[in-house]
Amino acid sequence: MFAALDKTTVVAAKDIEAKNLALITNMPIDDTFFDRHSAFFASIGYIALQIAQIEDEIRQSMIAMTDDVGAVDDQTKGKNLGALLSLYEIVFLAKFSGDENLTRCFRALKPVVAKANKYRNVAVHQNWMFIDADPERPCFFETKNKEEQYVVVTPALMRERAMFTHAAFQYMNDLRAVTEGPDGWSPDAVKEAQKNLEELAQGKLRKFQSR
Repeated sequence: MFAALDKTTVVAAKDIEAKNLALITNMPIDDTFFDRHSAFFASIGYIALQIAQIEDEIRQSMIAMTDDVGAVDDQTKGKNLGALLSLYEIVFLAKFSGDENLTRCFRALKPVVAKANKYRNVAVHQNWMFIDADPERPCFFETKNKEEQYVVVTPALMRERAMFTHAAFQYMNDLRAVTEGPDGWSPDAVKEAQKNLEELAQGKLRKFQSR
């Protein structure tokens, strides 16, 4: 399901050194640098925004399930998406463990949200550099199997990841619709949400690629 989104290229550190390639980082916001790289950074910003939206959806869903705003605020304060997802699973299964269909929907959604969180962590927390100042080769350093290397995530791939995080948000919204029902959602919205989650449970990820 995530193979295309996980597909990065790797450049060995020794190849960077052998070709005497520069690694440009921490560029100023001016026409010389930022304009050429702005699409990449726009995707990073969008990913961060969508994850914040998903975090809020989880909090709102827990409020709807528990009807206890204060307790949810106390338990979720300062927690990032990874911690929120673990807490959400406990609350969700405590309420809906007897509903096989809803449990199935949650178990289909959980890895999607977890993957979106992983892409956010990469996008926001890595020290991004550009190989030879090339806007098509943003990268970060890592050591894998004792080999030093630079992982390249192209602007096109980062954009796909940004759109995937929006799809993850939409699925989270779908789960709220089917669990909260007519209290805040129209019958058509609930029906569409059920369809989306059923397809996800069958391994069919919502189309999110740009046209």
